[in-house]
Amino acid sequence: MCNWNIIPPEYFHSFCYNQITDSSLYHLGEGLKRLGSLKNFQIVFSSPHITNEGLRSLCSGVKKLTCLEDINLFSTCVQITNSGLYNIKRIFEKIPSLQKISLGFNFSRQISDSGILHISQGLRNIQSLKSFHFNIPACQEITNLGLDYLSESLKNQTLLQSLKLGFYTCNKITDKGLQSLGHSLKKMLH
Repeated sequence: MCNWNIIPPEYFHSFCYNQITDSSLYHLGEGLKRLGSLKNFQIVFSSPHITNEGLRSLCSGVKKLTCLEDINLFSTCVQITNSGLYNIKRIFEKIPSLQKISLGFNFSRQISDSGILHISQGLRNIQSLKSFHFNIPACQEITNLGLDYLSESLKNQTLLQSLKLGFYTCNKITDKGLQSLGHSLKKMLH
């Protein structure tokens, strides 16, 4: 069962657990297309039934929210892969005015450096990013290369005020990846 809460009209917040399917996200995406003045959107969903197709449907609606400033997508859906992150990239391409981005994909073990590349390419379109939070625990396929992609996209985000990255139990990320990120952050100050 989904429990939808709207608090106030410019802020959409939903929590869905367990039994939602791609069909639910399709209908939610269709409904979002009619809320063009929405400024904040947050959804947290956890379901073994959600796939990249459901995320694509949701993202097709979010892309129409041209006034959006703050987006928070958090999923514990094991079937989300690099293709799902490609759809999030498309949001960033359509809404370059995003100021706050928070993404979390727990248990999405199929996400690799290619998925990080999608997010990084999308971030390059964002013009006024102030906050970026990105959490992918148990990312067994993300390596230093993924952090290099992220580093490249972050170094031009001169308005960034908040950065939170979570790559717990990502055994293929080493000091080299964090050093690359550190070098990019130093460039932000110049």
